[in-house]
Amino acid sequence: MSTMYRLSLPVEFPSGICAGGASAGNEIPMERNGKKEPVLRGSAIAGRLRHAFSSCGQSFTAGIDLDKIFGTQPSGGEEDNNTGGCLIVEDAILDTGKGKTSYRTYHLRDRHKGRVVDKGLFAVEICPPGTQADLIFWLKPEICEEAHKFACLIRAFLERGMIFGGNGNRGIGLARLREKHKNGPVYHAYNLSELEGYAAWLDARDGNVAENQTVAIPILDIPENQLHICLELKIPEGQDIVVSYGPGETRQAEPGLTTGFDGRPYWEIPGSAFHGILRQWVTRLATREGYPVADHTTRYTPFQEIPGDQLGWCFEPENFKAHNNCMAARLFGSLHKAGRVHCTGAFALAGQELLEDLTQYKGVQERTHVAIDPISGGAVNQMLFTTAVLTSDCDKTFKTDWYIEMPDENEARWIAQTIMAVDTGLIRIGSAKASGRLKLIEPPQVSGPRAAMVCEIIKQEGGND
Repeated sequence: MSTMYRLSLPVEFPSGICAGGASAGNEIPMERNGKKEPVLRGSAIAGRLRHAFSSCGQSFTAGIDLDKIFGTQPSGGEEDNNTGGCLIVEDAILDTGKGKTSYRTYHLRDRHKGRVVDKGLFAVEICPPGTQADLIFWLKPEICEEAHKFACLIRAFLERGMIFGGNGNRGIGLARLREKHKNGPVYHAYNLSELEGYAAWLDARDGNVAENQTVAIPILDIPENQLHICLELKIPEGQDIVVSYGPGETRQAEPGLTTGFDGRPYWEIPGSAFHGILRQWVTRLATREGYPVADHTTRYTPFQEIPGDQLGWCFEPENFKAHNNCMAARLFGSLHKAGRVHCTGAFALAGQELLEDLTQYKGVQERTHVAIDPISGGAVNQMLFTTAVLTSDCDKTFKTDWYIEMPDENEARWIAQTIMAVDTGLIRIGSAKASGRLKLIEPPQVSGPRAAMVCEIIKQEGGND
C-alpha cells in the first residue's frame, strides 16, 4: 500500500536548549534558519533517535528494521552499499515565546587547583526555559507495517525525556512531551494512491494539516534504564547564595536571572553547577575507597598547567581503555565517550515582571567586599566591589531533576551521599561571596533502577529531618 505517515510530537525544553551551529572562537551560537529563527536540525533529531532505538533492547525493537528506517552506515570501503533511510525529519523551529535567546558563560575547572584551566572559558547561546517545538517525522511507504510501533516508541522516549543539542553536561537540552497540548502526540496516514489522500499529503507538506484526520499515538511502556531523582531545594534561614553568569553592569557578581517562555523572570541555578558538584563529590568518595581516576595527584606538578584536552582525554588520547579505567569518566563522560549523568537547571519564580534592578526583587541584598593584601593587611588598590546575593527571604523553591543512566551499586550510593552532603551543608553552591547553602524541603522523589537503595540511604542519614 502506498501510504505516507506524518508524526507530530509537541515537546518543551524545561531548562532551555542550545542547538549549536559552528563555533565562533570561544562562543557556541544557536543554529538558525533563513528567517533567523533558532532551529534544531532534523539530522540531529534523527541521530539522537537512532541512538535511543539502539540502546532500547531488541525485545522492544523487534519487528523494526533500524537500517531501513535510518539508513545504513557507510563502511568507508570502495564498494560501499549504504542506502538512505525511510525516515524524513523536519528541522524543528524553537519557539521562545515571550523570552529570547541569551549567552551564558561556562568554564572547565581544574579540581586540584580550583581555577579555570587555560582556554577553558566559553559562552553558549541558550533558548529560555520552557522553549517549545513540534517534532515532525515523515515515514515513507516502505515501512508502513512498522510505522505504528515506531510512533509508539518515539512517544515513549519523549515521555521519559530525551536530551538534544549536545550540551547535556551544562544541564540544558532535555525534551519532554508538552502537557495539555490541544492535539498531543498524533500521526496522520495519507493514501497516495487516491487523489484525495495525495492532495492532503501535498497540503500537509506546506503545513496545512487537516486536524480531523489525526490519530492519537498510544502509550507504550519501555524498560526504565534511568535513575531519576527529583530534588526540591530552598535557601535556609540566615543563608544566602550567588550563582552568577558573570559581572553585572554595576556589581562584580549577581544571581543568575533569566526570562522564561512566559515572559516572567526566574532565578536560575544552572544544571552545570549541580553536575560539577556531583562530579567533584562522587570523585572524592570514590578515590577515598581506592577507585582509580585519571586526573590523580601524581599527574600534577606545582609549576605545570594541565591542558583541558588532556583532562578530556583522560591523559591518553589514543587509548579508549583510559575512559573505562577512570571511575569519574565512566559516569560523567570524557572525550572518548559521553557520560551518563544529566542534571537540569533549577528555576524559581522571581516575580511577575522584569524590574530595572535586581535589588527590587524580594530576597535580594547587596553586599560590599574588599580584597586584603596578605602582607600589609591593608585593602588592595581598586579592589572594593559589590555583589548581589539571594537570601532566605526568597521563599521560592528550586527544583532540579537528576538522571543517571544504568547506575551500578557504588554509583547509586555515592550519588545518595552527595545529596545528603548538599542537604547538610557540606557542599556549598556558587560563589564564595555567599554561604551557598541549600536544603531539601522534602525527601527526594526517586524512581528507576537502584531507587530503593537511594531512598534507604537518604532515610538512614536523615534527609530532610
